[in-house]
Amino acid sequence: NTTDTVERTLRVIFQAGLVILGFKTLALYWGYLASVVVATVVASVLFIRSGIRPTVPERVHFVSIYNYAKYNWLTRLRSRSFSWIDVFVLGSFVTNSAIGLYQVTWNVATTFWLVSNAISSNLFPELSELSAQEKTDRIRELLKEGLTYAGLIPLPGLIGAILVGNGVLRLYGPEFVSAATLLVAVSLL
Repeated sequence: NTTDTVERTLRVIFQAGLVILGFKTLALYWGYLASVVVATVVASVLFIRSGIRPTVPERVHFVSIYNYAKYNWLTRLRSRSFSWIDVFVLGSFVTNSAIGLYQVTWNVATTFWLVSNAISSNLFPELSELSAQEKTDRIRELLKEGLTYAGLIPLPGLIGAILVGNGVLRLYGPEFVSAATLLVAVSLL
């Protein structure tokens, strides 16, 4: 989740910087690519510094991964397809410039959700393990804490979108300021 946070934050910074430098639509692609490369390097450094030495997994490890993956793959697929189907559908009805406005506001708004996503990504494996051990009281505690924090964290992002959304979108160029209302709407999701 550290790498997700790094990648999403850098994506917004790189894309805004490249737009300011005049790369226009290409800034969205190059910013995304640069953020993925840097996040991969950060993940590699963190892995190397962790001192963990890879070993040959045992059968029990494969069974554990399979038990997790058989339920998690659908969530990932849904998330990925949802993140691009909106752009596909919009492409049938609106101009490329409107899609660009939407994509930029979506990228900015997703930075508000980083903490909520980190909480849910870390909470699911823990809940899965506790469920296997039938520790329902602990599951209730974790869900209560997780939902409390996951619900409160995006609120400052929404308020920020309302108060400084114009300024943030202006970093991408003056034509993006017209999407300030859209930024607020996307932040509500």
